[in-house]
Amino acid sequence: MINRKAPLWQVTGALVVVFVSMGGMFVSTRLTNRPMVSAGPVVGYATVQDQDAVVVAYGRSGGTVGPPFGSHDHWQERVAAISLDSGELLWDTQLHDKEGWERGVLAVADGLAYVASDKGLSVLKVEDGTVVDDSLGDDFVQSFSGYNVDPRIDAVVALTDSGEVEAVPLGTTEIAAVTDDVADAWRTTLIGDSAPTRDADFGTINVDPAAMPRGMVLPGGDLISVPKPYQSPDPQLMRGGRMLARLDGLTNRELVYEVVRTPAALATPEQLKEGIGMFNHHHSSAVPLGIDHGVVLVKGEPVDRPGIEELRLFDIETGDTRAVIDNLDGYVRATATPDGSILVIGADRGRGLDNDRLIVVHPDGRTTMTQIGDTDFWGRTRANVTAP
Repeated sequence: MINRKAPLWQVTGALVVVFVSMGGMFVSTRLTNRPMVSAGPVVGYATVQDQDAVVVAYGRSGGTVGPPFGSHDHWQERVAAISLDSGELLWDTQLHDKEGWERGVLAVADGLAYVASDKGLSVLKVEDGTVVDDSLGDDFVQSFSGYNVDPRIDAVVALTDSGEVEAVPLGTTEIAAVTDDVADAWRTTLIGDSAPTRDADFGTINVDPAAMPRGMVLPGGDLISVPKPYQSPDPQLMRGGRMLARLDGLTNRELVYEVVRTPAALATPEQLKEGIGMFNHHHSSAVPLGIDHGVVLVKGEPVDRPGIEELRLFDIETGDTRAVIDNLDGYVRATATPDGSILVIGADRGRGLDNDRLIVVHPDGRTTMTQIGDTDFWGRTRANVTAP
């Protein structure tokens, strides 16, 4: 047998083909693997790197570098800290390599963030996102709804697989026993399994009609309201029976409230009478948003773009429009922040079910929008910040 070496040009050509093929596979995964993101509506607030920040938990699928270059880490549960002032990403940490239905930041205390997901309870340092404890152990349920905060005992309450209730005092990672009365109240409130039906509980549609206000009452007694079409043919924002601002160009106009969920274990007799959700064991109420800082938020759909949502921020003294945020595919929650701004968690137009936008609307109208969970060409997490 004659053993001949392949010509150099053939070897070089083969190496080029392999290199180009593998490079093409890498590039294609980066161009086609856009992450899908779902931010949890339950958030926490903390001082992070000397900045006022919101700490948010989110689920992400995709956005990683695929094989043969990267891992198979396609599904992830993550936590990020975002500056309320600039929208800047301060840190972003992966908790688990699997994604569940729900997640949220239950509490922040003594520099620690307590994050529940359908993988259990995790504890992180708010300064840099370092994971202190990523699980209580196998004895506790893997369900976001199996954890909550009881301010009466200053602790996170947790449900075990056997149906017992224990606690993690805030500021610690230790497990502690609770009294029988606390355990009895939470045992019928916490839920040991995960399901998608409990994910969107922060809309006014979930508020019992008996708990839904007619408007926002100011300290002086004036009522801020948006009349229904059958009450007034004119699209307008009202204060104390007079027009404060016009809402031209909008249909389905409504005031934006902060929807607050009170667990059945902490609900008052009046709240229990108004109703508790069939699936989530919470009482939901709509509370005024923004009026303590002289503003009110109105949502609607542009007449020429049905199905797309728009938010308008109004001065409740002058009626002036301070900010407009449009091209939204909806939002899962609007909530007040400690610095007086309003945080809106939602989706940009065309993003489908992606709730990956954190929109901070300041009382002066300054607005930042941060897209979380995005990745760069190399699969590294980043955040995109814009000022609408």
